[in-house]
Amino acid sequence: MGSVTQYKKSVGSDGVQISSRQRIAPDPVDEEELLAVDDVELDDDIDSPEKNEEELTTTFSASDSESVDPVRLYLRDVETERLLTAEEEVIYSRRAQSGDESARQKMIVCNLRLVIKIARRYMNRGLDLLDLIEEGNIGLMRAVEKFDPERGFR
Repeated sequence: MGSVTQYKKSVGSDGVQISSRQRIAPDPVDEEELLAVDDVELDDDIDSPEKNEEELTTTFSASDSESVDPVRLYLRDVETERLLTAEEEVIYSRRAQSGDESARQKMIVCNLRLVIKIARRYMNRGLDLLDLIEEGNIGLMRAVEKFDPERGFR
């Protein structure tokens, strides 16, 4: 039996990742343990060609459709909400400050396109677009909590 190579990653004092590898010997195998293992009962459904064909068809048809891009799906969902007018923002923010969770959610959902617009400006700086959007959404939730409609800002 050959040896197994194990890779380790560590960070040096300068912040650069250092990869090292070391060879480790495999654990010795006891032949009696291998022979003592009980026989596993075979599932009758495995040998059924109809079920296997049905599973393959389902899998193929799902992968045959357009590829599932999480960014595209998210953008499609966000596009459906219209932006709030200044008057609606004041109304919803007052309701949210008084404890109305649905008004708070409405303000968040209607401003998600703004988060995407800002996140796109920071692309190619080390984070994926979805990570930027996620962080922006967290910031949006905090902004809705702190929003003061009496100041007159949007």
